[in-house]
Amino acid sequence: MRQNDYQNAFNRLDQLLIEFQSVWREKPFIHDTLVWQNHYPHLYNALLELSDEQLRSLEDETALLDWMSTYLPQLRAISTLQIPRFDGEQMNMAKFADVGIPGRKKQQIVGFASAVKSFAVSDGNILDWCSGKGHLAKHLHYVTGQSVTCLEYDKVLCDAGQNEAAKLNYDIHFIEQDVLKPIDSKLLESANLHTALHACGDLHVTLIKTAVKADSSQIALSPCCYHLTKNDHYQKLSARARQSDLSLSKDDLRLAVLQTVTAGNRVKRLREQELLWRIAFDLLQRQLTGIEQYITMPSVNKQWLSGSFEDFCQHMAQQVQLVLPQQVDTQVLLDEARVKHQKILRLEKVRLAFRKAMEYWLLLDRVLYLQECGYEVVIKTFCDETVTPRNALILAVAA
Repeated sequence: MRQNDYQNAFNRLDQLLIEFQSVWREKPFIHDTLVWQNHYPHLYNALLELSDEQLRSLEDETALLDWMSTYLPQLRAISTLQIPRFDGEQMNMAKFADVGIPGRKKQQIVGFASAVKSFAVSDGNILDWCSGKGHLAKHLHYVTGQSVTCLEYDKVLCDAGQNEAAKLNYDIHFIEQDVLKPIDSKLLESANLHTALHACGDLHVTLIKTAVKADSSQIALSPCCYHLTKNDHYQKLSARARQSDLSLSKDDLRLAVLQTVTAGNRVKRLREQELLWRIAFDLLQRQLTGIEQYITMPSVNKQWLSGSFEDFCQHMAQQVQLVLPQQVDTQVLLDEARVKHQKILRLEKVRLAFRKAMEYWLLLDRVLYLQECGYEVVIKTFCDETVTPRNALILAVAA
């Protein structure tokens, strides 16, 4: 993905997502019959014939794209669009400044701040959005020498972060701020650099628009969780995206962040258990209602996964106002669910093959918008995707 070729990259992804939207929009968990299986029968059959070992090998996104490209050659376009890695000096944290920061988070902060240091102008104030306890802010101050103002909604985190900054004698100041509400204009004018590491949805979009409106000279952000938005449908940013026929629902946006390469074994196990139990409950509600159709089920507190499947069913039944009979053969239900679960895991690989295309499309919409607003923009990865799959960093400098 070359710096002067972002629009061509966007065009290729846009064409791909539009052409195959009937493929990546369908969810095997919800739809028993998929429209695309009749158009691509060889792919459908090959997926169902995957062994467990082959299925595990396709958890690697590169391997998945290679395998899928045999059946859908157009997917090779995704593999050719690689974001270059920031290859500058990695500037480690000061002694004792990493206390209380988990290992992966520390690697993310070091990579992010090091990349920012390589392009940031060393004067003025850094305005860090959604700062939490200010772990990123501390390292940004350390590597740039600039003062940092942290915007954070949670007062407890503000107080904790301010105390830690004081112990290190760092020029860092916290402001309790809902960033979706107006920010003091003097504060915006004093900031020469706006930063955000993994600000979600509307939060990072607000950052971009606010920084642009304030004529800020530099922006550095790593977007995350595009689906966390108040809007039912995606609000396109760039003029090029607004010309596209692609319309994305909030649910469509979830595809961009489905990758879970950093999840631990316990998290993966609970996720698989929840999926299995939801499938089993769906089979049960179909039997009881006689309606062969998936019904939307609410999210469930993880505490219900530590109990019995019977308790889980009772809880879900209450949520969807379904009365369960006295006796339910849960073993038969679970056995049927396991078969369906294995089928879903294989068919879901089709959607996952388009995950990167969706994420890059959204990233490039932000890049093109910033270019249209007069910024010189580059995208880099600031750490390995094994550290975090959301490892893309947008660096923008006013031209």
